Amino acid sequence: MYQLAVVNAKDNPLLFETAYNFLLPKEEFFCSLMHKVVQHDRNLYVVLNGSLVVSVFFYNGSTVLPCIVSCPQLEDIISCLSLFFKDADIFCVSGEESSVEFFKKAVKKSQHILPDEERNYILMKSESCPTQAVTARFAQKSDEEKIFEMHVNFLCEEVLPQWKKESVKDIIPSERVSVSRAIEDSKIMVLENDGHIVSKAQITASTNNFILLGGVYTDLSERNKGFAKKIILYGINHAFEQNKKAVLFVENTNRIAFKCYSSAGFVPFGKHSILYYRK
Repeated sequence: MYQLAVVNAKDNPLLFETAYNFLLPKEEFFCSLMHKVVQHDRNLYVVLNGSLVVSVFFYNGSTVLPCIVSCPQLEDIISCLSLFFKDADIFCVSGEESSVEFFKKAVKKSQHILPDEERNYILMKSESCPTQAVTARFAQKSDEEKIFEMHVNFLCEEVLPQWKKESVKDIIPSERVSVSRAIEDSKIMVLENDGHIVSKAQITASTNNFILLGGVYTDLSERNKGFAKKIILYGINHAFEQNKKAVLFVENTNRIAFKCYSSAGFVPFGKHSILYYRK
């Protein structure tokens, strides 16, 4: 009999340890989810078969980050999850392709809906530390306005589904808080040219062995000059300084970005998907 449990570090620290050990062998595929486990986030859940973990996922009221292992009783697990998601609001499901596909089935069974938009990505990781030194830095508070402008542009170009782009002003207050906090936590890297910030990247998740890079954006007027590659190389170097490897994902159709990341030393190793549901 499958059952769902809340992973709460305060009430059940052993369950957090169990979730961690479940994800560790596949950490590079699930960096965002593992980050939540490492941070002891309260929005974590596990699906148990007795004492055996078969799934770990994050759900905060809009976003799902899933991980599921293949087993003979997948339909039983779908039934367990469909009860949980029956009345849940879902905006996006993001993660390794097969786990996302599995959770899509659970949402379909519980709410009789399919995603309004699906995107497919290539997971890539750095295999070695670059020999090329890059003069970049972590953002400071004084950079916030410029970085926020670039962040909103990045969201509109690369992240938000069409219906969210039309109401991007509605999410600006929360995104501003997010950017400010990321700067304070030294998560945003910037590259300058002639004294002006031209490119940025962000550490979106950090686990024991990997750093997930994202939010790579270069101003339109400064593109095709190698700046994106340089900021990515800086991120790779930062990861290796912490004895970690850098990971990122790039949309299947974005051949320019794929070529850029490949030239920086990234190699494909898996598939990632994001589903968007319109509320």
